[in-house]
Amino acid sequence: MVNTAPASTALFPWVAAYNGTVDVVYCGTTASSNNDPAATWFTYMAETTDGVNFAQSHVNTANHLGVICTGGTSCQPGTRNLLDLFQVAIGPNNDKAGIVYTNDTLMKDSSGNPLPQVGLARQNEESVTSRCV
Repeated sequence: MVNTAPASTALFPWVAAYNGTVDVVYCGTTASSNNDPAATWFTYMAETTDGVNFAQSHVNTANHLGVICTGGTSCQPGTRNLLDLFQVAIGPNNDKAGIVYTNDTLMKDSSGNPLPQVGLARQNEESVTSRCV
C-alpha cells in the first residue's frame, strides 16, 4: 500500500518507473469511501527509490467534490467527471514526474454543472507544482 493519511481512500492509480524511481499517482480523499457525497478529492503522488518506502506528496488543490463512481455506464451524472484521464511519466533528462489529471472544480456550465479541465503537475526539486491548462 502506498497511500497514507490523508489519502485514506485512493482510486485510479497510475504507475511510472524509470532509472530506479517508481512514481504512483492516484485520486485520494479523507473520506472512508468513494461513494461519500461529502468527499473532497485531490491528486497525490507516492514515490520510492528503494522499492519499499514511499513518500506521498499532495499534488494539487481539490480536483473533485463528492462521489467518484467506479461503475462505468451505470454511474449517476456528475460522478464520472474525471473521465479516467490520469497519467504519469518520469522525464529521462531530469528523473522528475509529470502528471496529467482532470479537475472539475474550476468551471461550471450555464446550468451549474462542473466542467472537467485538464491539469498538469510537474515535480521540481522540493515538491510537485500544479496548474490547469
